[in-house]
Amino acid sequence: MKLVMITVGSRGEIEPCIALGIALQAQGYEIVIATHPNFGGFVESHGLTFALIDFDIDAFLSSEASPTRQRNGSLRMFANAVKTTNAAIRQLGNDAWAAASSADALFYTVGGSFVIPHLVERLEIPAIGLYPYPAGTPTRDFPFVFAPVGSLGGMLNKLSHQLFELSWLMMQKPIGDWRVETLGLSADVRGAVRKFYSPRPPVLYGFSKHVLPLPDDWGDEALVTGYWFLPQSTEWQPDPELVAFIQDGPAPIYVGFGSMNIPNAADVTKIVVEALHRTGQRGLLLSGKGRLMDVDLPGIRSFAGAPFGWLFPQMRALLHHGGSGTTALGLRAGVPATAIPFMMDQPFWGRRMETLGIGSRPIPIQHLTVDKLAAAIEKMVQDPVTREKAKALSEKIRSEDGTATAIARINQILESQHRPS
Repeated sequence: MKLVMITVGSRGEIEPCIALGIALQAQGYEIVIATHPNFGGFVESHGLTFALIDFDIDAFLSSEASPTRQRNGSLRMFANAVKTTNAAIRQLGNDAWAAASSADALFYTVGGSFVIPHLVERLEIPAIGLYPYPAGTPTRDFPFVFAPVGSLGGMLNKLSHQLFELSWLMMQKPIGDWRVETLGLSADVRGAVRKFYSPRPPVLYGFSKHVLPLPDDWGDEALVTGYWFLPQSTEWQPDPELVAFIQDGPAPIYVGFGSMNIPNAADVTKIVVEALHRTGQRGLLLSGKGRLMDVDLPGIRSFAGAPFGWLFPQMRALLHHGGSGTTALGLRAGVPATAIPFMMDQPFWGRRMETLGIGSRPIPIQHLTVDKLAAAIEKMVQDPVTREKAKALSEKIRSEDGTATAIARINQILESQHRPS
């Protein structure tokens, strides 16, 4: 059986899908992961088939169109994202169709949800959502995950989810044209979406119930499985200089923002270094294009990257952007963490870390100051309760096998939908 994953997004969305793909392939399924060109080698290095979605997410996040570049309020960011998405939707649709046309079942991330209803209509096969954050099932418990606030109240919380599910309206024309010209369907986008969500499709959530409990108003179609962690490579070896720095003194504090582009990288780097100096902490800073500036000071140095599963358990605390993948690996490591969010789901996970008591209140990147960062560092390294909670949460996460739970549900869904009538 051929399973095709339409995975649009950052590494935090792609990596869990690869973890699931490896496990599914071991059970005899044929796995194809359709994703951005910058992840092609990553997919193939794990023995999975790569299909191209010709949109470079890293280039987008480094461009002037990136939400991280917008500083004139959420309306401009939203309008810019709509314009960019409209320009790319036909390419996404065509590439997704090329990958999916011979599939027996489809899987998709949030970014793929715009084309999935139409592929399902054309192919008449099942589709399962693979979400690393709670974005596919409306609830009264919290607003849509990209909302910048913790709660709007039960009714408005649920409405915010429903409004996101109507975002296809802004792309109705290019999606309708694609349906007609590529899929050979009618231009009835509304009808296809309505049918797809009635009843609601199954969604697997790749995070822990100990991090975000299952909302009471979610139905059986939604399952919080636990995290889908990629097995640590046995071939990778760390840079000896990095190992020497980590071991040459107290555990450092990790500071890094993943694939986020930092428009004022020099200023942010200066804030980070001053806060580390003020608190007397060693620091390890993730640098590179669009990231923090290179630093080589006593007790503070830059590095180009290392697997977080190896790195994070050796850190004293973490300061990161709050992306779903980085957050997951940080929580599993069992060290305190505070988010410095840029956009999308990052503020949500930052608030969850604060609520769980493993870090300080998130500090949005545009509001970052030495005083705020130093206070966050002090709390993480000096408060024993924070450290104890981080360790206890790590033990709960490690006790789960999210991948196995997800695979069991996938097998159940596929068996039921392919069973002869």
